Amino acid sequence: MYFKNFETVSPAVASRLSDAIEETGLSRRVRLLFSCSVQENEAMPEVMRMICERLGYLTLPLPSLRSRSDEIPSLASLYLNSLNLELGKQFSGFEPRALELLRQYPWPNNYTQFKNLLRSLAILSDGPYIRADTVAELLAKERVLRSAQPVGLSRIRTDQTLEDIISEAVRQTVAAHGGNRAAAARQLGISRTTLWRYLGRLGEERAED
Repeated sequence: MYFKNFETVSPAVASRLSDAIEETGLSRRVRLLFSCSVQENEAMPEVMRMICERLGYLTLPLPSLRSRSDEIPSLASLYLNSLNLELGKQFSGFEPRALELLRQYPWPNNYTQFKNLLRSLAILSDGPYIRADTVAELLAKERVLRSAQPVGLSRIRTDQTLEDIISEAVRQTVAAHGGNRAAAARQLGISRTTLWRYLGRLGEERAED
């Protein structure tokens, strides 16, 4: 059982989850995995520290993608093979310059960003190889999107309801993915139906205004 992005869970919810795991003995019957995103040189989030201390879990720090830049060509080729099967494509690989562009990019959003970009490349490309010009074009768009100020607490209006805040976060995530709602739903960890519901609510409110 995989709990992804556990740093977003509130301490109260994490405490109740820990209680339930201990009371039911779930960890003795099911392998539990928790993941969280931590910036380099930052401490482990409090909710993760609490889970590890209460349940005695083993922690495995994983290096950032940019610290493994020499492995990016191999990782890209491996993932391209899986995309060939998933999308019914027959790519043979990448142009040498395309791989170099991927290797040089800093990947601020790590493996999720890497996989999303490769999927976009596979969908948009034709021919036997992923071309360098296609990679350069998508990376340029990534730089523009990542240069925009992210959604943070400093931008949340205190006169908004929780539903308003969630709807606005959904809208900005969709915009950050260039309108790709499936990619936005994956990043937010919600279904596309839920995403559509929040977007529809936001649209109705703006129409009323």
